[in-house]
Amino acid sequence: MANALSTNTPSRNQNPVMAFKDVANSPAMQKRFAEVLGDAAPAFLAGVIGAVNTNKQLKEANPNSVLQSAMVAATLNLSCVPSLGQAALVPYKNNGVMYAQFQVMTRGLIQLAQRTGQYRNINAGEVYEDEYQGDDLLTGEVYFQRVKGGYRDQGQKDKIIGYFAYIETVTG
Repeated sequence: MANALSTNTPSRNQNPVMAFKDVANSPAMQKRFAEVLGDAAPAFLAGVIGAVNTNKQLKEANPNSVLQSAMVAATLNLSCVPSLGQAALVPYKNNGVMYAQFQVMTRGLIQLAQRTGQYRNINAGEVYEDEYQGDDLLTGEVYFQRVKGGYRDQGQKDKIIGYFAYIETVTG
């Protein structure tokens, strides 16, 4: 007996990644993302598929929840490609079912802030153990300086002791 499911409908026995690709590449989903992103929709969806392919838990997540989370990123014009650090599709489990949730990342926040045109300079990053020089107890100002050949240059991520953010508005 022939399979009654169309090629765009994932079956329960199908590989989860293939099931996700089928849903993501369906004409209805392509149309929804094209309405938001225009000609950039295929590349955006390719990035979402790549994010799913590299995350074991996202592979098991409900495809519609992944795409709904991706749509939030699309409406903000933030990429879901993990290496770009703009937006993440975060897997979580609820009542035994794996779902995905949108989360804006540091570079995404910076991107959104820069689009407002209200910032002259904006930056964020890590502070390594050997860079911290103390803080002013009265003003709360923190002092740190990059150390040439230090933990940052050596790539010793286990020596990160904190994070910083700096924003300078156009009005000073």
